Formats: sequence, C-alpha cells, structure tokens
Amino acid sequence: MLETPRSVPMDGSARAEQLACSAQRRRRDLVRRAPRGDLVLSALGLVMTALYWVVAAQEPSWTSLAQALLTTALAALLVVRRTAVVAAAVATTLLLAAMAVLALLAPVALGANPVLLCAPLSVAAVTEGARPRWAGVVALAVGVAGSAVSPVVLQSQARWWAYGAHVAVLLLAYVWASRRRAVRAGHRREVEARVALARAQERVRISAELHDVLGHSLTVIHAQANAALAHDDGRRERAALLAVRSVAKTSLADIRSLVTVLRGEEGEDAHAELDVTTSLHQTLAHAEAAGLRVEADLPPREVLTRWQSELAPATLRALARCVQEGTTNAVRHAGPGQWLGVRVSRGAGGVVVALSSTSDRRADAVGSGHGLLGLEERVRLLGGTFCAGPTETGFRVEAVLPTSPGAPGGER
Repeated sequence: MLETPRSVPMDGSARAEQLACSAQRRRRDLVRRAPRGDLVLSALGLVMTALYWVVAAQEPSWTSLAQALLTTALAALLVVRRTAVVAAAVATTLLLAAMAVLALLAPVALGANPVLLCAPLSVAAVTEGARPRWAGVVALAVGVAGSAVSPVVLQSQARWWAYGAHVAVLLLAYVWASRRRAVRAGHRREVEARVALARAQERVRISAELHDVLGHSLTVIHAQANAALAHDDGRRERAALLAVRSVAKTSLADIRSLVTVLRGEEGEDAHAELDVTTSLHQTLAHAEAAGLRVEADLPPREVLTRWQSELAPATLRALARCVQEGTTNAVRHAGPGQWLGVRVSRGAGGVVVALSSTSDRRADAVGSGHGLLGLEERVRLLGGTFCAGPTETGFRVEAVLPTSPGAPGGER
C-alpha cells in the first residue's frame, strides 16, 4: 500500500530562503502589473534624478547626496503607486517629509524639485485605488497639511499663493480620481448585472433542457411500464421493455452531455451536435410504442441530413425539442389509442413544426405544465414564433424557427 509522503521539516536557513524568494516574487509581480503610464513616469523621474547625481558628484555635500537619494526613491515609487497603493502612498509621504526637513536644514536653498508632483499623484492613486473610500480623504488631508512645509512654499516670496497653488493641485487630483473611481464602480456594477442576467438566463435554459429530456423520457417509460403491466402477452412485454431500454439509453446520453456542459469540460460531448434525423424518428417511435396512432409528415432523410449542416445547432435542438414536447404531452394527456399528427416543413419564414393530437379529456386540462413555457422561451430566444392551445378535439402546438442567415429556404 502506498504511504502518504510526509512533509520534510525545514531548518531556519531554508525557511528564510523560501521567505526571501516569496518576497522577491511578490515584488516582481507588483512591477509586472504596473500600468504603462506609471512606468513612463518613473523612467522620466529617474532620468531627472541622474542630474542630481551629477551635481552630487561634482559638488559633493551631504545635502546634495541626500537630495539625490530622496529624489531617486520618489521616482522609483511611481512604478508601484497603483499596484501597492497604500504602501506606496505611506512611503511617498515619509520621503516628502524628509525632503521638507532637508530643505529646512540645508545651508543653501535647494530649489524646486519636480518630484514634488509625486504628492498629487499619490493622492490620486489612493483616491482611485484604495479599497476604503475614506482613504482618499485622509490622503488629501495629509497632502494639504504637508503643503505648508513644502520646499517650494517655504522658499517662495508669496507663500500663501504658493500654498494655495499646492492645495488647488491636490484638490484637482482628488476630484479627478474620485470621478474615475465612480465611473469604474458604475462599469463594474453594469458588468455584474449583465453576468447575473446571463446566469439567470442560463439557469432557465438548463432547467428547460432538463425538463425536456427527463419529462419526455420518464413519460414514455411510465407509459411503457403501464403497457407491460396491463398485458400478459410476453411479446408485448418484451417490446415495451425494449422501448424502455432505448429511451433510458438516450436519456443517459443527454444527461451526460448536460453535465459536461455544466462542468465546463472540454470534450467531444461538450460540442457534439444533435442528430436531428435520429432524434425525430426515435421520438415518434416512442410515441407509437406508447400506444398513440402517429401520422408523421417529415422531410426525407436526405433533406434532414442537409438541414443538419445548414441550420444552426440551436435551431436543430429547438426543432427536436418541439417534437419531443408535443409527443410527450400527447402521451401524458391523450392516452393510448389517440391520434397524433406531426408535420415538419421548411418555408420562406423558417422551419415550421406543427403537432396536433386528439384527446377524450377536457381540452383546457391538456398541456398545463412547465414544458410548454420553457419551449416557448427557447423558440422566442431564437427569434421565432410559438403558439400552443386546446382545440375542439384535443391540443395543438405550432412553432416557426428562423433559419440561419444565408441558408436556402422553401425546400422540403
């Protein structure tokens, strides 16, 4: 018997190496997912930073070296400002505070540094990308407070004007990012609504498919079982059991196909088309075996074979389900000995399916289940027309299924 492999305990060095590799992988992912615009901004910032390193090399001092280091760090953070939003914003705030302290302690004026634009860029990133909405307000408040000690404001002759310009830029960044966040939220809600609608429609379609498959099969099985129990003739019982076996086999194949589709598996059953010729003749044979007097007016097999390649799979499946549901209702409600007429033709308006049956029961009690509702939904989704209702002698179902564009019409 195979033994379950046990995990090998790692020592401290191996665990530390694993953690380091994991952290390095996360950093690579942050850079890889960065928007192209942020990569361009960071590249421009690093190019500008090279000038500060040239100045620090030509006139070495602690202030020039510190300014080059701070500028490089701020430019590098632009890469991850929208992938690691909160962490990048906190680091940017600390670096800008250090730059303000450097401007206060420097023996000479350092001048305006273009990387100070990282402040509004950070506010915009937090407002748009941070999960809590209040994070943008906090970032704006921190930016407004920090603008009072900005090197540009401290070194300006008109400090209030410089401070007002800083605040205006921060407000503009906040409003712009808030608008983008609202648009994205609206788009996300629209997508979620469409997905929910698609899922609901798919559930309706699957429920109709299950009803068509199981309703027809179990009705025929029930009728055949009753026929076998009502007759003592061994030959009759054998024919009924053969019909039961055939229907059960077909139903199992349909169920497997449906389960394959529901699981999202890729295989031959997932994309297999319905053989409309076999399906129509099997359905009518089951109706006859259940005791109905079937009068069928179907196109020849070669014409049905040509339809198989000309018509869309959804149209072929709707055609088969119309005949199947009509015969199921007749078997269930009309009873043995009643008449069922089936006519399938093709004209300029599409494929016409008409089923009429007689019944000795009340006409308004025939066909009151969910099968006809699901069938009507299926036909109307294809753009066709559907009508069903009682007649003086029984019940009638008629559907017109549109053909695929470019398919020749008017042929039987």
